[in-house]
Amino acid sequence: MRKKNIGIRYLAAGALLCGALLLGSDSAEAAVVTKNTAQAEQRFAELSFEPSRFVLPEDARALVVVEGFAVNGGRSVYQAEYTADPKLWNRARVTVFTKNTEGSWTEKIQSAAVYGWGGMSNHRHSGDGSTPIGLWKADTPFGLKAAEPGFPADYIQISRSARKQFWSDMSNRLETNGDIAAQKGERLWADWATTIYDYALNSGFNRDRAQPGTGTALFLHCTKAGKPSTAGCVAMDPEAMKGILRLYARGGLYVAQAPESQFESVYTAYSETGAAAAGEFRASWRQLPETQTIVLE
Repeated sequence: MRKKNIGIRYLAAGALLCGALLLGSDSAEAAVVTKNTAQAEQRFAELSFEPSRFVLPEDARALVVVEGFAVNGGRSVYQAEYTADPKLWNRARVTVFTKNTEGSWTEKIQSAAVYGWGGMSNHRHSGDGSTPIGLWKADTPFGLKAAEPGFPADYIQISRSARKQFWSDMSNRLETNGDIAAQKGERLWADWATTIYDYALNSGFNRDRAQPGTGTALFLHCTKAGKPSTAGCVAMDPEAMKGILRLYARGGLYVAQAPESQFESVYTAYSETGAAAAGEFRASWRQLPETQTIVLE
């Protein structure tokens, strides 16, 4: 897809947009964009796919595309609480589009991100640390922080004090149970979820655990400073994540994930049950180019 200039119309005033600083590149150039500089012209990065080629249901209003770049660090790097060297991070680029009245896609959000310590795979199994490859419909917006203006009506705020909400390994859904011992899955209220689950959205992979053994709780969520990868989710700038939730509120939001330049088999891979895409995929060797966080209204 060719580069094009797009003027920023809105970015939350005073927000530190840390995509370039924490995830996108070694340079922090233009890491802060506020409402006062909203007229400054920004560039979306050149992409390795064409959004118009994705075959989606008629209700599609927004599309999140995740391009995975080089796998630089494995399990041992992931297990570190903080990794200062970005050369060890598994980085991705998240670009979000909305469909206009003529049916074409317009870029609205872009952010650097990190993804699974095990790379990307369409043969994922529980515990392998890979980010799944495919095309699905997102669902279940939730977070530890309160809903903001424009958030979806079904946004679920996680209560730390109640300690009841968890993501079930059995159903691959957000459930509530006051018996902590019976919470089999991710306890969304736990201390480890701080920051990363401030805002989150289920990617739609393995919906209702239709493919047993492939893993559960594969989300889009916020990044944590210095965290080089995830256990399979995609973690991005919190401002980008909030923008995605606002777009989700407007209607069908879909998620496509693949190694950069390898979307050919994903364009037609939409699965209602959250199955992975078929085909052959390989790990990218390219490092993520400098990517700035951009959030248009």
